[in-house]
Formats: sequence, structure tokens, C-alpha cells
Amino acid sequence: MHNSKPFFIFAYELIGLIMKYLSRIIEDDIRGNLSASGAVLIKGPKSCGKTSTATQFARSMVQVDRDHQVPVIMATNPQLLLVGDTPRLIDEWQEYPEIWNFVRHEVDDRKAKGQFILCSSSNPNDDVRLHSGAGRFTVVEMDTLSWQELGFSTGIVKVADLLKGESPDFFQEGISLDFLLERMVIGGWPGLLNETTKSALKLNSGYVDLLCEVDMSRVSGVKRDPIKVRSLFR
Repeated sequence: MHNSKPFFIFAYELIGLIMKYLSRIIEDDIRGNLSASGAVLIKGPKSCGKTSTATQFARSMVQVDRDHQVPVIMATNPQLLLVGDTPRLIDEWQEYPEIWNFVRHEVDDRKAKGQFILCSSSNPNDDVRLHSGAGRFTVVEMDTLSWQELGFSTGIVKVADLLKGESPDFFQEGISLDFLLERMVIGGWPGLLNETTKSALKLNSGYVDLLCEVDMSRVSGVKRDPIKVRSLFR
């Protein structure tokens, strides 16, 4: 865990040889925030690519939900989780919400920028009181891959420019309706890039199942009827 490249970093490098990483537009924000604050929190839905993107910047890493040493370390010497080359990525930190305050104090002590990256697919329970992190943390919100990131748009036309009244000259070949519908069904999940439409449908359906049966109840702290949740989504 104290090595500059723990096991999970090597695992991601191996995966990278098999599945090419797609650059994300949000990388500029992450880079800028690392230069501005001691810690950066990356938030976003499950499987949108937070960890893969964060590893492009991290020089050491611990995955709280996978490393079997974490429970022992949290019970004995939590500061060990913060030891490593920086920026140090702490993935799924919300499993132990007190990590937030350990990182906050460490940032205060080090008085340096770009020390930590925290990733989470969900927020800690509401009954956990966290310091705001003002002055120590900056927050980056990630989403699934955009049309431009997927390589289907040049990005020449930007909403920000249109709101300013600017309309650049451009030409782009039309996209067939069938292709557009197919890509909407597959979605922008990085893990589905090489899946068939049929497989993507099954995986996306499973994603919704988990939202209905598990996540909605966990987030609210109240047992929800999966049938009613599914009806609400529909």
C-alpha cells in the first residue's frame, strides 16, 4: 500500500493495454483544480469513468472498497491510507466517510496543492457530518461520455458560443436515425463501448434494476418498494 504504484495501479495499467482510454473533456478541469486546491473530489454516477480518469493524474492509489487491508488500517492507523506519492487517489472513500476529515487535516498540515483525489459513486449517509472542506477541496462533476468524447461530433458548435450569439460555419455529414437510436440505447458508459446493442440493453437494464432495488433505498435511508420506484422512473 505504501509503494508508489500499488497493485491496483498495475491492474489498471494492464487493463489499459486491452481497452484504450478515451480522453475526457473534464480532464482540463481536474488539472486546473489540482493546481488550485489540496484535494479534488470527483463525483458522478456509477461506471461513468471517474476512476479511470482519476488514474491519469494519480501517482499512487488505494481502492477502499477492494483493498482488504483497509478495515484493519482504519481501526488502527488511518493516516497510513494517506501515505503515497501525490496526487494520491482514494477511490470509493465514502465507504469510510471519516476519510474526508483525515484528508482535510492532512491538506492543512502539508500546505501544498494537488495532494489527493477522492472519487465516489455516492455520498455518505446523511447522518455523517462532514466539514465543508472549503479552501481545501474543489469538486468536479463527471457524466457519461459525451457525443464529442465518443468521436461522433467535432465539438465545433458549443452551447456556450450559441448563448453568446456566435454561430461558427461548419459542415458535418448527417447521422442516420438508426445509428442515433442505437447509440442512445447503448449510452455513454465507457464499459459498453465495445458491446453489442443487445448486450448493452441487458447491462443497462441491470443498472436500472440496481437503482430500483438497492440504491434508492440506500440513499434515502428508507426501504423503498422497487416496483413503485420503477414506476416512478418509467
